[in-house]
Amino acid sequence: MKPNVTITTDGGCDPNPGVGAWAAILRYGNACKSIVGSECQTTNNRMEMTAIIEAFSSLNKPCRVTLRTDSRYCIWAIEAAKVEKKRNKWIRKGANLDLVQRLWAVVAIHDLSVIWIKGHNGDPDNEAVDALCTGKITEKRLKN
Repeated sequence: MKPNVTITTDGGCDPNPGVGAWAAILRYGNACKSIVGSECQTTNNRMEMTAIIEAFSSLNKPCRVTLRTDSRYCIWAIEAAKVEKKRNKWIRKGANLDLVQRLWAVVAIHDLSVIWIKGHNGDPDNEAVDALCTGKITEKRLKN
């Protein structure tokens, strides 16, 4: 039986494009793990996708994953993997295609359900990943 994991992600930039960060909280039973990273020059959408890619890449084996994200852009990208016509549209447009293809690859081995959550609306894990991103952006600015 595959383990049940809940992942909440966020990404952002200040300004957009500009210094960016991504974060994820992974929950499995009573265990909780946070991961976070940053880039000097990027976009909000790239950071949102990177958060999901990094979270799924940190899983050691196939899982039943509930992904919680406030990014409709990422949800559309994930849904496009399942429908050839939508997938071909992403490929033709080429926007962030490098990350979209990595996203498709890392989620493919898991049983995935996706939940859209409204950002900045009091959800504890969404607020936590947002705070991790904000902190990482500030840290990155201070180092540069």
